[in-house]
Amino acid sequence: MKRFGEVVAETRRARGLTQKALAARLKKKDGATIGLAYINDIEHNRRNPPAPHFVAQLAEVLGVPHDVLVSMRIVSMKKCCGNMAILPRNES
Repeated sequence: MKRFGEVVAETRRARGLTQKALAARLKKKDGATIGLAYINDIEHNRRNPPAPHFVAQLAEVLGVPHDVLVSMRIVSMKKCCGNMAILPRNES
């Protein structure tokens, strides 16, 4: 099964977006833009799959059903962190 970053990269390319263009359309919780390096790290699985609010943005921008990316996030989190990864985060 493909990892979260692979799915993001393949879908981004299929939509004709560069990493820079994708990063420009995504925001952190505080409204700041996402850096190109962050997208690159996600696509190369150098970071854990992102927080749920970020996954929702990715799904919208990439035109992927939200539940598909959420499922990929959960699978990738289990691979890197074990079952503790599926516990909800305190995002206050």
